[in-house]
Amino acid sequence: MKKYFFILMLASVSAYSQENYAVNSLNAFADSVDALIKNSTGDAGELMVSTVSVNRNESAIGMQNTKLSYYYFQMDDSVYEIDGALSFMPRYSDPLVIMAEYNIAASQTVVVYYYIQGNNLLYRSISTGGHGYTNSAYWIKDQELIRFEERNSMIGSKHVVQEDKFSKEVYSNGMLVMDHLKDHLKLYYDIFKVSGIDK
Repeated sequence: MKKYFFILMLASVSAYSQENYAVNSLNAFADSVDALIKNSTGDAGELMVSTVSVNRNESAIGMQNTKLSYYYFQMDDSVYEIDGALSFMPRYSDPLVIMAEYNIAASQTVVVYYYIQGNNLLYRSISTGGHGYTNSAYWIKDQELIRFEERNSMIGSKHVVQEDKFSKEVYSNGMLVMDHLKDHLKLYYDIFKVSGIDK
C-alpha cells in the first residue's frame, strides 16, 4: 500500500513539474517575443508583421477600432524547375504571436495576445480604461488548459489562480481561446492568399 501511494505521489509531482515547466517556458517565450518586437527594425531576416485594421460603428459602443497584428519570421521561398524554367513557391511559418487590439467603449481598450510555442499557447487579455482593469491569462499545453490567472480591479483587485481543477466558466473560456486561435490562424494564411490576387 505504501509503495502504491508513493508511486501515485511521484506521478502527481512529475505531472505538476511538467506543467510548471510548461508555464515557465511559455512565460520566457512571451518575454523573448516581446523583446524581438520591441527591437525589430523591419529589415529582412527580422520579425515581420502583417496587420488588418477594421473600423465599424457598433451598436451601444459607437465607433469600434480593431487592429489585428500577426508577427512571424518570413521563410525562404521554395525553388523548383519545370522544363528549364525556375519557379518560386512561397512558404509561410506560423506566427510567433498574434495581437488583437480593440475598444469596447470610448474609454475602455482591450489588448489580446496569443503567444504560440509549438503546441503550447499563452493567451493574455488586458482591459484598461474608465471601466476598470482586468488582466487574465490562460496557459495551454498540447490542447489542455493547465493554468488560469486573473487580476480584476472591479472585484476589489481580486487575484484568482486556478490549476488542475477549473471552474466551468474558466474551462469553457479556455476552449473558446483555442477556437479563436484556429480562426486567427486561418485569417493569417488567408492574408497571404489575398495579397496575391491581383499580381
